[in-house]
Amino acid sequence: MKRRVFGVVLVVLALSVDAPVGAGPKKTIPRGASIFIAPMPEGLDGFIKAELLDKNVPLKIVLKLEDAHIVLSGAGSTNDNRSWHEGWLTMEKDHATGSAMIVDRASKQIIWAGEAGDRSLWWGAFARGGPRKVASRLVDDIKDAIMPSTTDLPAPPPLSDEERVALNQLAQQSAVAMASNAGGAMKPLTNEDIVKLVTAGVGEDVILPKIQATPAAFRLETDDILALKKAGVSDRIVTAMIEASKRK
Repeated sequence: MKRRVFGVVLVVLALSVDAPVGAGPKKTIPRGASIFIAPMPEGLDGFIKAELLDKNVPLKIVLKLEDAHIVLSGAGSTNDNRSWHEGWLTMEKDHATGSAMIVDRASKQIIWAGEAGDRSLWWGAFARGGPRKVASRLVDDIKDAIMPSTTDLPAPPPLSDEERVALNQLAQQSAVAMASNAGGAMKPLTNEDIVKLVTAGVGEDVILPKIQATPAAFRLETDDILALKKAGVSDRIVTAMIEASKRK
């Protein structure tokens, strides 16, 4: 049976987990915590962000890992080879499935984990399936796990060396997975893409591996480099862009 991956597993951003799921007292998600959502191919992370906002989940989505109290990572797959009668003459099966977990950066413990599919009792146009439905159901479970109230949260912990390494690996894995799912065809990075990433607050630890793993279509004449510097792009990133442009 053919399956297509739409998620990248981020194993707790390389953090060592001190206790397995289910060990000790049950943990819940702090209300008002800032959450970093790890990138996932096929847009699963985008669907999760949209559902968190649409369902008014009391968490603050941040774009930098160092600004987060908790980290959400996940993986999943889609089944593109279902029989024509499934969901009509026979019992409906999941077309897409996904799993996710949330890790507290300070304690390095898994505080929530869940899985979902997109199976629906509705048929045809009434059914909203795929990664969007998976994200919706995961977010419903996350919302149910939010603490009813909490005290003021401390500042997020500093970014550790292990987390920096994991971010680099994540960027590389995401780029490879995206290429695989697209049949090897990836949209080349442009100057505008780099400026968007920098403006959004994405750090060098993520941008540099992405430049290394993605085809490039940079413009690097003198005026282009000056424009990049004016936009806040660092010398290390510009150097990486120049090196990437030399690749055949």
